[in-house]
Amino acid sequence: MDALHVGVGALYLTISLTLFVLNCLIFLTLHYSNEYRRGTQIILKSIVICCMIQLLPFIVGSFMTIFRTTFSFYVDRTLHYANEYRRGTQIILKSIVICCMIQLLPFTVGSFMTIFRTTFSFYVDRVFGVVVLAFWFPYVGLSASLAIDRAMIFMATNELILRSRISRLLTSASWLSGLAVLITLSLPDFGYTYVSAEGLFGWSCYQDRHGAAVLATVELYYDLILIGLIMVVYLVTLLYIVTHRKSSTQSTIEKKIFIIAIVAYIYETIFVIYCFTIPQLFRSKVAMRIVLNLMWMLDPGMFALVTMLISGTMRRNMKALLWKTPVKTNVVNIAVN
Repeated sequence: MDALHVGVGALYLTISLTLFVLNCLIFLTLHYSNEYRRGTQIILKSIVICCMIQLLPFIVGSFMTIFRTTFSFYVDRTLHYANEYRRGTQIILKSIVICCMIQLLPFTVGSFMTIFRTTFSFYVDRVFGVVVLAFWFPYVGLSASLAIDRAMIFMATNELILRSRISRLLTSASWLSGLAVLITLSLPDFGYTYVSAEGLFGWSCYQDRHGAAVLATVELYYDLILIGLIMVVYLVTLLYIVTHRKSSTQSTIEKKIFIIAIVAYIYETIFVIYCFTIPQLFRSKVAMRIVLNLMWMLDPGMFALVTMLISGTMRRNMKALLWKTPVKTNVVNIAVN
């Protein structure tokens, strides 16, 4: 073990662990909250689930991911017990958190691979490589679902049943896309690996497999199409909010979710653009691989981090979940003659 591998591995472990734990807390808060509409809740929970799942490979790669896993668990429990989220929104948020937590696990595993300079086993590398990408697809899909859910919240206020059905449909479609990718990645000619020409510094597709290269191209168009769709939806929604701000009846929490979604979307866009353009500008391929892995690791944690920073309600729910305070009840005796 040299200083570079130990240092990078420890960094991966710390970040992945912190983000995973945060996602757990967000998920729990959404699960127990009634503040969000049903359809929105489904999308948000699905996004969180994708984020957690994406973090699984990073967790396996480092101790950071291990701690993140614990934090994401509490986030999930907090969402479960909170009552401030509409059911639709809550399901979406919880799905997002779960995706984030699972994504962090491969990064935790990867941190150990970096520290000890070994993948430990072909099957360990194979399984977590499948996990890290398989839950990226539903995460992006759930981000689009959340954008559409936000648009419906502000522009179709009275269509409660329709919004709920659309949110459930979009959430289901996102998870089905992840299942399809999971099955595809399990085929012999596909997959992701922690082994690269630069060393054991991050996850990437197999460079010598035709199927893996084809899937990487599909992922590029998939990401760009959905990111473009999300941008259009957010612009239309923002324009509607500005032009109807005086007549808007939406609560502050709905507007905060909108802000959280936009901030997470901006980072996700930067990450996708970086993946397919900026790496070519690095002189050091090792530095490129480390930065790319760190940005990918931060992506499934960004949603939970921004949610915690912006939403005071979420912070209070997390605090109540972690440190339950006794409730005092005043009893009044009434004598009846």
